[in-house]
Amino acid sequence: MSELPQPGARLQSSLRLKANPVRWSLLALAGCAATALAQDPFAPLLEDTRPLATRWQVDYSSNLKLGVGYVSEDNFKFGQYNGLHKEGAVLLGDLLWRGNNDASYWQLSGTDLGLQTREAGARWGKTGKFELSFEMDNQLQVRNDSGRTPFTGTDVLRLPEDWIGASGTGGFTNLNNSLQGFDRELSRDHYAVGLQAQLSAAWSLSANLGYEDKQGTAETGAAFYSDAADGHAAILPQEINYQTSDFDLALSYSGDRLQLTGSWQYSDFDNDAELLRWQNPYSGFQTTVSYPAGEGGLGQAPDNTLNRVRLLGVYTFNPRWRLQVDGSFARTEQDQDFADYTVNPTLQIDEPLAVASLDGQVDTGVLDARLYFRPLPKLNLEARFHGEERSYQGDRNGYRYVPGDAASQSATALTVYNTLHDHSRNRFSLEGSYRLPWRSKLWLEYGYEEVERKNAAVETTQENTLDLRYRIRPLDSVSTTLKLGYADRAADTYRWDQSYYARLDAELINATPASQRYSNHPLLSQYHLANRERSELQWDVNWQPAHAWDVSANLLWREDDYDKTDLGLRNEELARLGVNLGWLPSAGLRLGLYASFDRYQSQQRGRSFRGGQEKNAFAIYPPLPQASDPARDWDTGTDDEATTLGLNAQWQAGEALSLSADYSYVATNAAYDFAAGTASGVDTTPLPDAESEQHHLLLEAAWHLRDNLSLQLAYQYWNYSQDDWALAGVTTSSIDKVLTLGEQEADESLHYIGTSVIYRWQ
Repeated sequence: MSELPQPGARLQSSLRLKANPVRWSLLALAGCAATALAQDPFAPLLEDTRPLATRWQVDYSSNLKLGVGYVSEDNFKFGQYNGLHKEGAVLLGDLLWRGNNDASYWQLSGTDLGLQTREAGARWGKTGKFELSFEMDNQLQVRNDSGRTPFTGTDVLRLPEDWIGASGTGGFTNLNNSLQGFDRELSRDHYAVGLQAQLSAAWSLSANLGYEDKQGTAETGAAFYSDAADGHAAILPQEINYQTSDFDLALSYSGDRLQLTGSWQYSDFDNDAELLRWQNPYSGFQTTVSYPAGEGGLGQAPDNTLNRVRLLGVYTFNPRWRLQVDGSFARTEQDQDFADYTVNPTLQIDEPLAVASLDGQVDTGVLDARLYFRPLPKLNLEARFHGEERSYQGDRNGYRYVPGDAASQSATALTVYNTLHDHSRNRFSLEGSYRLPWRSKLWLEYGYEEVERKNAAVETTQENTLDLRYRIRPLDSVSTTLKLGYADRAADTYRWDQSYYARLDAELINATPASQRYSNHPLLSQYHLANRERSELQWDVNWQPAHAWDVSANLLWREDDYDKTDLGLRNEELARLGVNLGWLPSAGLRLGLYASFDRYQSQQRGRSFRGGQEKNAFAIYPPLPQASDPARDWDTGTDDEATTLGLNAQWQAGEALSLSADYSYVATNAAYDFAAGTASGVDTTPLPDAESEQHHLLLEAAWHLRDNLSLQLAYQYWNYSQDDWALAGVTTSSIDKVLTLGEQEADESLHYIGTSVIYRWQ
């Protein structure tokens, strides 16, 4: 028998219950539950006995995250794309809110709502009928902000009133007092609304309307020229103000055998600035062109429109045959008025522009087709075709340009002509795959591509490719894939004089000796037009030696050999090795290790020579002019290496506490092996290495107060250092006739900490 309670104890308990009505209610509910359990022997099976770690992960469809973060230092590497580039506090906010009933559903979402890299969206629809959507995507890119400039303004860049001009940057005696920093940031805000509607069981309609606004400051180079070989240049801050509007409409049909989609796309690009003007910081030109009166003008990207129609279809003849066709036609147009030959009104212009605008039009047609065929149960065949035709529509006109806004209009012989660059690309390929024993499969593909170009150094290139791939899984714990590839591109006779004749006036061509009629040296091959042999190897391995372990490794090697090239890119080689290791020592702990090594090597050769009589590239008897003298060749070997190491861990330390950590280390090194010929005047100064090192540590803890409420704490440590000869010690005036921004090497060490509350609901 149980012991009866004492009268005093009963009185104290009664007083406590009366003083705490909430507790009384809970006890009453507990009593009702106990009675129910006594009546239903299966009631314990209905209790939720899952751990909290499971419930907060999967039981809730909606959540809200609110918090605050803090960045310890200004930076541009750590915050290049994530919006965490400024010292100080930032707001943190994420949202996912879903709802539905028998007739409709809806969703609101947002990430990084307190940052300039936020994304948000909304959807509402009726199942099987229609859906309306809205999306917003804000992006921000920050770049090296250590550069400085003496220029101020946006469309017109001016120098300070006390500026002192000179014929070279060394004479800008008031330069340091005139320099000021500026933010090199580009923001891209994109907004879109969409509609998807199911018109019937077979027909559906979709429409999307988008608008993008790109704002910020970039940089561009501009120069004044007394002649084509004597430029006085400056790196200028360039204001960016682009707007793009686009619209697309698609109608789709889905039948038993045929799926068909027809669409139309329209895009309109608007550049708010047509011309960038800047004040000439140099003297030494004629008075009206030198500082302070002289100005330069640089045309900006023109407004343009695009119309594109597309038809995509898939037809299944039977289970063994299927055809897919994807064709499109696009027309791009721009008719923005040309700027005048020069912004300096004192320069003499004898002949106006040939036309007021380019009135240009580019038509592009693309056709992709695939035919699938299964002749045998284990054999699959696929034939592919890709065709592309680009045609430039416009008149060929001559322009008597003004060299760099620094001299009067060029002589008639110096007229230059716009050229059209039509091209076509056709590629055929056939792939076969066959299932073999040992759970393996073999693929073999042959491809042939032919490209034809107009007004290019090579009219036609032809390329044959062969790819072999083999995948095998000899054991349940091991699978591996090996791929071998070979490609051979052959080019027509290299016409080094093609661009020269297409661009220049006949009067100048006839006045130039035949041995000097070229723009690029006759032995110099453009790498995308040159003969090339490519060999490639890829190997991927996945291994699970035990239930708690998994290992993967991948290897890539590729070599491009430009075996017919004398001057230009002669060889390049890429190698990449990556390893990942995962270990699950317990149900609540996972550890990971990853490492990779990348290496890129290249060899290129050039020749140093001057113009005039030294430009004769065809002499074979001494004394050789510079352009014909192989002793004036120089060779550069580039060796770029990148090493990455990383560790990560996820630990469910308890039912209410989860922890995670990730550390990564990245080191890069770029080495240059420079060698020059024995001719006098050829610089043999070697180039130093360029290096960088990065450490990044992320720690995160989440304390789950309840299955629908958590506290989160995040910490990051970032350290980045750079040793780059192109920036080290280089000031705005280090180059005699180039006024640069004088950027400094990156050297960042910072901390970030963030804390937030996460609330979840059904």
